[in-house]
Amino acid sequence: MGSRDGLPAARASLGRTLFLGWQIFVRDYRTRYRRALFSVFWVLTPMIMITATAYLVARELGVPMVTNGVPYPVTVITGLILWGVFADAVNGPQQMCRRSRVFLRFAPIDYGAILAAAGGYITLNFLIKLPVLIAALLWFQVSPSVEALAALPFLLALAVMGLALGALVAPVSLVYFDIRYGLPFVIMMLLVLTPVLYPMPTTGLLRVIAEVNPIAHLLVTVRDLVLTGGSPLLTAGIVTGLATVLVFAPLSLVYYKRGMPKGVVHI
Repeated sequence: MGSRDGLPAARASLGRTLFLGWQIFVRDYRTRYRRALFSVFWVLTPMIMITATAYLVARELGVPMVTNGVPYPVTVITGLILWGVFADAVNGPQQMCRRSRVFLRFAPIDYGAILAAAGGYITLNFLIKLPVLIAALLWFQVSPSVEALAALPFLLALAVMGLALGALVAPVSLVYFDIRYGLPFVIMMLLVLTPVLYPMPTTGLLRVIAEVNPIAHLLVTVRDLVLTGGSPLLTAGIVTGLATVLVFAPLSLVYYKRGMPKGVVHI
């Protein structure tokens, strides 16, 4: 009886957390872009500019413009959209904590709502960027494979990995501002070391790094499944995805819930 009674209660609690997270997300979005006439433009511009710059540099360096039948710009755009999911997930919790500090300091809210609100930005930014990928696929006449449907679990695992890392960072960022200032540099370094702006290397040090890089396991698997239907990191992606969802994320959530009250004290 206890387990049967506990399940509806757990569902109700999750529902309240998601609803509160939605309210926080909507309020934050309206405040953040209240005076921005081109809010969508500011979401898309970095991706478009980085793609154009990477394309110019790749041509000058003689990087192959087609890999496994996929044009280089499509590879970069897909990689950047997926990287955006991961980066938004890592940055989201600590950014939402900072912008919601009044609520955190004076209102006894469920800290899980902060993660839910961060999830709102992950979803919104992804949906804004998705038409650019569709346009690129049509322009370069690249047809996604049937296996693209299998990429969805890996995409969700990538977002969960980012949120789990963000949950680890958020409580500490409330105490030490060094996290806030240093995190962008760490993410930029990871961007370079992960096959985002270039296809999966076949040899060399970057290949070795990608093989031990859990971010690459998921990101490259998603990109390859969408664009080519198969991936050399598929097995690693499955292992990393299961480890993320079943082990890393639950442990991060426990740390987050225990660490947030201590971090909020320093707001």
